[in-house]
Amino acid sequence: MWARWVKNLKEARGRDDFKDVLIASLQERQDELTTKELDPNLFGSPAWPYLQAAQIGARKEITNLIKLLALDHKE
Repeated sequence: MWARWVKNLKEARGRDDFKDVLIASLQERQDELTTKELDPNLFGSPAWPYLQAAQIGARKEITNLIKLLALDHKE
């Protein structure tokens, strides 16, 4: 899949820049989830455990995506 994303980027630098932008975007989303997770207004919500589970699941998937994008395909 990764090869399809960058097949039109001829230079290695362009591929690296693209990967860096993707990872930065995912990390920004992860930071947003952390901010939401720590919102004191949510602690009193009857749905709090479900919100926590959803946010933890989203953070886990983002972490997995970052790991996949950061793989060194030379290894």
